[in-house]
Amino acid sequence: MNSLVTIIIPVYKSEKWLSRCLESVTKQNYKELEIILINDGSPDKSGDICEKYSNLDSRIKVIHQKNQGPSVARNVGLKMAKGKYIQFVDSDDWLESNACATLVKYMESQEVDEIVCGLNVIKHEKLLRTPHLPEKKYSVHTNPEDFFELFKILASPCNKLYKKELITECFDTKTTAGEDLRFNLDYLKNTNTVLSIPDCLYNVCLDNEQSLNRKFREDRLDVFLSNQKKVFEFCDKLYGQRYKQTFLYNKSVLGVHAYYRDVCKLMDKKDAIRIIKKYINQADIVLAVKNAKHSRGDYRIFNNLLRIRNTKLIFNFFKFKFLLEKLR
Repeated sequence: MNSLVTIIIPVYKSEKWLSRCLESVTKQNYKELEIILINDGSPDKSGDICEKYSNLDSRIKVIHQKNQGPSVARNVGLKMAKGKYIQFVDSDDWLESNACATLVKYMESQEVDEIVCGLNVIKHEKLLRTPHLPEKKYSVHTNPEDFFELFKILASPCNKLYKKELITECFDTKTTAGEDLRFNLDYLKNTNTVLSIPDCLYNVCLDNEQSLNRKFREDRLDVFLSNQKKVFEFCDKLYGQRYKQTFLYNKSVLGVHAYYRDVCKLMDKKDAIRIIKKYINQADIVLAVKNAKHSRGDYRIFNNLLRIRNTKLIFNFFKFKFLLEKLR
């Protein structure tokens, strides 16, 4: 008998994309599915679409609740789930038709605790990138380098197949950002081996401007730095002195780079410099800058600008980068 897979889909303001998502799930080649839709107080017609598909497919269960965020919605789904395996899908994304069958096949034939597949990242029907890893088994508990490689595609829960019995921590509901990475770190603590496959079986849609992941948040850097602390704690506990902290310090600086870039792009000079100045003396950033070692020239320049803590030069650095991008 095929193992039951529970697919959990939080639904909020996704009426434009929800039917495509549900069509992709209900028409999977793999049929042993339990599909749990949590309508998280969506004010549009998403709830009606959920009910429509529930009437068409007995595998679908619909929960309607007041808006509490995707973490609460996923936790509701986890409590209801009866499947041996758990898969998460966002309501504006969709699966390739062979996604579930492929993930289950590898999970059972390779006898691993988690499968990670590649992603197709799409905006306005244009394929932007395909982040993925080669086919490889990772022994996270014994090899720091395995964790660092897996970390490149770790943040989202949506391109992964989990064993329900190994999910001992739910999604953190005290925050509205960064909880996905924390969930994955908690899950990794319970695994022996993780298998990555290069197949891009999950399609990420960037068209939904209402998505929390698409909106700029002024507190995004706070969330990122908090998550970095969790990653350091994970590595310290698992590896002690047996891992290269430079990798994580580099990631911290690059996180600051990505945040400042958006700030300089979206805000006027006065507000951008105000926010840059707000974080310029932050202890975790200062520590990361001191210990980071970058190979790319522009990242080395940025690191040095952070080191001397010149907010105006940092702002002008990004404006110059934007100008170069236009000229190309």
